[in-house]
Amino acid sequence: MPATVSPPRLHQFWAVGWPYLLTALLGLVLAYGVSLARVSGDSMRPTLQSGNLLLLQKYPRWLDPDFPQRGDLVVFRGPPGSPYSYADHQWLGLEWRTRPAHIKRVLATAGDRVEARKGGVVVNGQAWPKATRCPAMWTILGR
Repeated sequence: MPATVSPPRLHQFWAVGWPYLLTALLGLVLAYGVSLARVSGDSMRPTLQSGNLLLLQKYPRWLDPDFPQRGDLVVFRGPPGSPYSYADHQWLGLEWRTRPAHIKRVLATAGDRVEARKGGVVVNGQAWPKATRCPAMWTILGR
């Protein structure tokens, strides 16, 4: 009578456990790696327009000590006490509040001198360009 051979344990794990491993890996990437955000509003035109979908890269600030630099786009949540920091939602009779993300361009960093003059902004004695485009964002948006 021939002996029955059982499949190796590793093979059994991959046959059953791969969806769990994939879910855990995807959860880590979404929690610490990247996320998606949709632009609502026109305050960042012409770089970003309402309805654009952004792929945001998350990483600790200590990995890049020179971040942020002048011209960078940053995404943040407003302070808890600000009226612009909350959005009210309703759906199927349910109501809730969220703290939406805001996206803005860095005009100056520590030590820079900023002046608001008629017709624009001056940083360290140089006029800030009104229509600034960010090449990295155009790559992400596929434009």
